[in-house]
Amino acid sequence: MNLRGLIKGLKIKSIRGELDVDIKGVVEDSRLVKPGFLFVCIKGREFNGHKFIFQALEKGARAIAGEEEMPQLPGITWIRVENTRRFLSFVAHRFFGEPGKSMKIMGITGTNGKTTTSYLIYRIMERAGYGVGRIGSIWYEWKGRRLPASLTTPQSLNLFSLLSEMLQDGVKEVVMEVSSHSLSLHRVDALRFSWAIFTNLTPDHLDFHGDMEEYFRAKLKLLDLLKEKGKVFVNMDDPKFSRIPLLTRKEVITFGEKTEAHYRIMEWESNWEGVEMLISAKGEKKRIFLPFPGKFNLYNAVAAVAWAREEEISWKVITETLANMEPVPGRFEVLKNGEIRVVVDYAHTPDALNRLLENVRELTPGRVITVFGCGGERDREKRPLMGKVAEVWSDWVIVTSDNPRREDPELIIRDILNGMEGKNHEVLIDREEAIRKAIGMAEEGDTVVIAGKGHENYQIWGETIIPFEDKLVAENFLKERRKLKV
Repeated sequence: MNLRGLIKGLKIKSIRGELDVDIKGVVEDSRLVKPGFLFVCIKGREFNGHKFIFQALEKGARAIAGEEEMPQLPGITWIRVENTRRFLSFVAHRFFGEPGKSMKIMGITGTNGKTTTSYLIYRIMERAGYGVGRIGSIWYEWKGRRLPASLTTPQSLNLFSLLSEMLQDGVKEVVMEVSSHSLSLHRVDALRFSWAIFTNLTPDHLDFHGDMEEYFRAKLKLLDLLKEKGKVFVNMDDPKFSRIPLLTRKEVITFGEKTEAHYRIMEWESNWEGVEMLISAKGEKKRIFLPFPGKFNLYNAVAAVAWAREEEISWKVITETLANMEPVPGRFEVLKNGEIRVVVDYAHTPDALNRLLENVRELTPGRVITVFGCGGERDREKRPLMGKVAEVWSDWVIVTSDNPRREDPELIIRDILNGMEGKNHEVLIDREEAIRKAIGMAEEGDTVVIAGKGHENYQIWGETIIPFEDKLVAENFLKERRKLKV
């Protein structure tokens, strides 16, 4: 693609060199540079792309974009910009043919509930005949295809390449989880969303954002990326997000249990089979069943209902789709073994763990045995809070490892134990052994909760990624348990 056309209209500080040159590819990783490529220098937390300029030139880069002053070399076009992350978003979108302009895209953001809500809406759209794709945790999927998800919201180059591929396959609508990192790091700046859904906001990623107000502001950036006639869907029961109707001139549709919500949860019941609720939909009352246990799934369901009804999708499609939903991998996923149950869940924040265990406690006649840990190189402040939550709702807690990365797992566990005052816990650093112990000690009527990793199929120790999936490990030990009972 012609470099002049690639950067036309973008905010540029200075240009040195020719613009009428053919750019064969765009990358932010110098190792991926090929002859004729544009190399965009990104400043990260660990690496500064500007330090790899000469490596990119040796590999044949034709143009370099950066924020810093750059050496002048013949035959190379130098582009200096204010923010290379934002620049990359627009350049990548343009390089892949601006697929977002031909699609209606939904952005779902919040601390918890993004994945399940996106699944519910994706399935409703499929059943209603939309040519829809989904981008988010676990998989990127469309038209029967599934690709493993590397990030909740992919990096700009991967995102727009993916959207381009979807568009070529006839996808016209996309349901997309939008993380706070992707908003802060400008990955989605080139997109304009048709719908935005705000699920809830509780402490998470504070090692990155600093405090809750900055975290909130990061989420609010999604409002700035809405189309002129874009609609906003807001959980009015969330203290932070309930402020959104006062912060935007866009049309706002509200949901929750509060009486002023457009789509209101009036009555509900939850058991191991799922949740049943009575919803007031702008005055129209309907009963909905979702085969996912837990009160928090009421909000995921009512958000999906609100969007679907605003799009005039029939109640028949909505109710039948929700009632026949398959479990979302690693989201309150229940494994049953006769007299005991095992719940595998992604809960990795204090609020998510609290909601999960509170719901399990209400459903469990016997003991609640919880296995969990906290990830390394992530927000340390939440570790003791999660320890306290686990202790409050559990009869027994096994504190273990969860992707320690380059941190000492014993030090991570020590942080967790700082929030635990009682004696209803033990430490088993090996996560597999922790799961084995929990399932082995469970008795009739007990529930074992394995929290923190959900759908993930790996453990990160140092620089090594080891295959590991909570669900598969638990299933193996449940089989072992059955054999011993025979």
